[in-house]
Amino acid sequence: MLIVIFIAFETYWRFAIQIEVLEFVLLSLFALIVYPRLAMWLSLWLGTIIRNYTMAMIIAICIVAATAIAPIYLGINSISPLSFWSHVIDKRVFDNAQVFAHVTAYTGAWLLLSQTYLRRVDRLLGRQ
Repeated sequence: MLIVIFIAFETYWRFAIQIEVLEFVLLSLFALIVYPRLAMWLSLWLGTIIRNYTMAMIIAICIVAATAIAPIYLGINSISPLSFWSHVIDKRVFDNAQVFAHVTAYTGAWLLLSQTYLRRVDRLLGRQ
């Protein structure tokens, strides 16, 4: 909820001083829609495969953290969600092609993960 308030305030501020409001709103909505659902489907899949829910939560948190932090240390900033937010806020990190590639990669990963899970859920739960 706090992030929604932050985005609403930032949108209002950008609108007041006429700085690229539409791009900010679209990229912020992308981040609010795609990132949580990608983490949700990953956690759901891990919870189904690993029957120990505590271990599944720890592994899911580690994977999400590694996805955000590892690309920065490896020098591949264009695929890190943390670098993406810095682009949304001050627009100095990427060009439009890298932003499009980031949006496409994470949206594709979310859709691929969710559709693959839905197709295999019966086998994963042992209902076949």
